Amino acid sequence: MAWYFTGLVIPGLRLRERSEADFADARRRAFLRRIGALLRRDPGSNRLLRFEQVKREFGAGGQVYLGMRSVPVSKIVGSVGRHRDFDRAFLPAKDHLRERWMRVDRMLRRRGTLPPVDLYKVGDGYFVLDGHHRVSVASYHGIEQVDARVVEFHRPSVPEARPPRTRLDARRNRAREREPERPARKVRALRSADATGWGR
Repeated sequence: MAWYFTGLVIPGLRLRERSEADFADARRRAFLRRIGALLRRDPGSNRLLRFEQVKREFGAGGQVYLGMRSVPVSKIVGSVGRHRDFDRAFLPAKDHLRERWMRVDRMLRRRGTLPPVDLYKVGDGYFVLDGHHRVSVASYHGIEQVDARVVEFHRPSVPEARPPRTRLDARRNRAREREPERPARKVRALRSADATGWGR
């Protein structure tokens, strides 16, 4: 298993209190990161990347299932459809994430591990399809790797030029390459002569 939590397990109400404190601290960290990015006049540096945009710019087309992998949390840079809910460090950026985030936090504290997430891979980066809260809780607790089912998107391969099928085709291709191109003005003059009958 990639992720393993060694923190203190607290039973009962104290566990809920601990998860509430964890979420409050995570939101505080997210707020400070947002302010820092604004002060640097670079708010985009603190935002998750949008999978759809990166896929389009990367020119990704085909996809292949890579199976179960251990993925570094630092390589998870974006989201499929939820890029506004978490910041670039995958800390919670919205208060409405509280209850779900706290449930996952309690699960991690009780079990020491979390179920695998689903990721898309484009280039060297990973994007969360399912498991945003699990990645967020793992990031908050400093867990370096997560277990994930990974699908990789890649650029479509460019077909190679076909070689000539026969020696005759090869000679024709070489002849075309050696044939000089006619100047555009001369070509237009010849076409005009053909149209008027002067060139007959």
